[in-house]
Amino acid sequence: IKYVATDLDGTILRPDFSLSAATRSALQACYERGIRIIFATGRHLFDVNKIQNDFDFPIDFITCNGAHAQTYNGDVIVHQSLKRSAAKELIEINNRENFYMSAYNADTWFQNEFAARKKVYTSAFGFVSHTIKEEDWLSLNQSEFFMKFFFGGEQQELERLEKLINKEVANTNVSFSLANCLEIMDSSVSKGAALNKVLAFYGLSINQGIAFGDGMNDLDMLTKVGEGVVMGNASARLQAALEHAPRALPVLQDGVAKYLNNRLDLKLDI
Repeated sequence: IKYVATDLDGTILRPDFSLSAATRSALQACYERGIRIIFATGRHLFDVNKIQNDFDFPIDFITCNGAHAQTYNGDVIVHQSLKRSAAKELIEINNRENFYMSAYNADTWFQNEFAARKKVYTSAFGFVSHTIKEEDWLSLNQSEFFMKFFFGGEQQELERLEKLINKEVANTNVSFSLANCLEIMDSSVSKGAALNKVLAFYGLSINQGIAFGDGMNDLDMLTKVGEGVVMGNASARLQAALEHAPRALPVLQDGVAKYLNNRLDLKLDI
């Protein structure tokens, strides 16, 4: 095994956004064996930089579901925004549909007034959002390049929105990170595609490692790697899509740490 790639929320980050001592120990033990550690998340780079501070060894990042990827020392390997035409159509759809809407560019988090007012999304890591009036999004799209849009709401309504976007908006990759969060990136973007590029940078192959995930935005990464492991708390859709994949215990039972301890014989007391 040459690398371990892991999602964050629901995989190694617990519901209170903390990392357990067991998780830290297991990833540290992997690193000490010469195994590269890669975080692959829907979160923005801002958050991941803060999370990485919990570790005393280098970690490579895949953020915004693969729209951005960089090495531990800041070499950018992927940076891919949505096409402006696709962003415009997403904004116009939401002007009709009125979901909680947010978007990331390279260094900023934008929210619509509806999401900001309801405090739907907050950052546990100090990433401050900018509230944009509904009528200002189209003009903002003329000056900004968005890496990712995400919409919040009831799961059934978001599933309807998913079908609508897949039907009406070209050049997009649409996936659920959580049951109440639908995320949209450029069609070339996925965690698996970004992981391939990060590994190629180091002369590694995607079949030489293990990856962990719990949401549909992890699906293509888990199917591309040598060993794709589904969390015990994974979404029903992911569990059904990867029915025969190996399972780790849920995040609250230190599933990733215990899987790595057993699989790689790390000899940790966890």
